[in-house]
Amino acid sequence: IKEMKSKWMNFGKFFLFLGVGLFLFWLVYRDMDFTVLMVELKKVNYWWILLAAVFSILSHYSRALRWNLLIHPMGYKPRSFNTFLSILVMYITNLAIPRSGEVARCAVLKKYEKVPLTQLVGTVVVERSADFVMLLVLMLLLIMTQLGVVMQFMQNNPAVNTKLSALLNYSWVFLLAFLGGVLFLILLYNQRHHVRHLGVYGRFKEFVLNLKEGFVSIINLNNKWEFIGHTVFIWFMYFLMSYVVFFAYGPTANLGIMAGLAVLVMGGFGMVAPVQGGIGAWHFMAMETLFIYGIARPEGKVFALISHTSMTLLMVVLGVVAFALLPLYNKVKSGDRKSTRLNSSHRIRS
Repeated sequence: IKEMKSKWMNFGKFFLFLGVGLFLFWLVYRDMDFTVLMVELKKVNYWWILLAAVFSILSHYSRALRWNLLIHPMGYKPRSFNTFLSILVMYITNLAIPRSGEVARCAVLKKYEKVPLTQLVGTVVVERSADFVMLLVLMLLLIMTQLGVVMQFMQNNPAVNTKLSALLNYSWVFLLAFLGGVLFLILLYNQRHHVRHLGVYGRFKEFVLNLKEGFVSIINLNNKWEFIGHTVFIWFMYFLMSYVVFFAYGPTANLGIMAGLAVLVMGGFGMVAPVQGGIGAWHFMAMETLFIYGIARPEGKVFALISHTSMTLLMVVLGVVAFALLPLYNKVKSGDRKSTRLNSSHRIRS
């Protein structure tokens, strides 16, 4: 019954988030003439889209290597290809249920590399924190170099401005919730002698210790600069993924690097929205950002559709390939290791 309930909840989440995403997508494209759209799509130079796909794959592989850097200090050495495939699984799973991919990639490494799930969760939190810091750095760079663009975006979209203001006004609620959580943990620690006999306490303690080990992994990194280098490289690939698509479409072909930075940052906030793959939200942010750079909204919609759809299709294809390769790759590697052990035994007997 519990398993059935969990499945129904996942189905509910899927259709809820999908519904929100499709609604946002409809809001953006509801007045778009389909015939005109097809004419515009025929003008696209898809070789630039292919180049963007290459940059995307490079970012995924770099993310896998960066994740391994956090896992190694815990005493585990997952194979890079398995970690890479788990990253691809993460992206396609996120297309089903937002943020569920983080758990999925940890489950892949737990299954094929025997790394404890809770320890992996700690490394994922560290990794995503690094990405969030990078997004903030780029946002700061955008504000410093193009404050007018950010201000114009807010003026053109008062609804976004209102929601941001409301979020800031209720920030004290999040602060109180955080402080309440910290206070609860302190009280639980002080009363540990009275509750340690409870099974839930043991599981909670194990979870906290494994999570802590995941966080500590960043401190024990042998090469912190390599971690930082991968982080910068990943985001540089993200930039190139969206920037080169400018050249695929006539109206955006003459836009400069600063426009590419603006689309990356503003679109990044669209990807944070709790909808599959940022559908609708990313399109809106990209279109409105391009409008400030002189690209009419119909052309901005075409660009957003080209860029987002091509990368989403790539995620789907790579994710399906990853699901298919994981059991095959690990079966072959398992057989190789078994063969090596047998050969070693034979040489010893000889």
